[in-house]
Amino acid sequence: MPESLPQKPPKSPKTRDINNSNGIAYGSTQAVELAPGFVRFCREKGTSIIANHVSNPGFPTFLSHVNNGFLSIIGGGINTPSGESGHFMPVNGYAYLYRKSDKKVLQALSVYDGWNSNQFFNFDFPRFTWKGATLIKHVK
Repeated sequence: MPESLPQKPPKSPKTRDINNSNGIAYGSTQAVELAPGFVRFCREKGTSIIANHVSNPGFPTFLSHVNNGFLSIIGGGINTPSGESGHFMPVNGYAYLYRKSDKKVLQALSVYDGWNSNQFFNFDFPRFTWKGATLIKHVK
């Protein structure tokens, strides 16, 4: 009997198709829809979590989550020549960075950028068009 191929999970009706390239479907989902989808995904994998979305979170939100061993995801949007663009990244730490040029201390989150490595996310960047967080706690 031939093996069956894994079924593609149903797409959220709130996900907007962007394009298809080399067999990969790219889409866009509103930030507020990340938490319910992640809770459902984890439940299907046998893990119970609670997650909620926070619009325009403050830096202390992430400090508290990191210090308590909880997970969080940061997202931010910027305007680009081709329109608004954004990205979401898991947070694994934080730092206060000293900028020599003007002696300013910047609030930064340590994130995995999803492409190649850990990076610092400048939380104080003045040109974000939006910032959002998905805060996650494991339910025992």
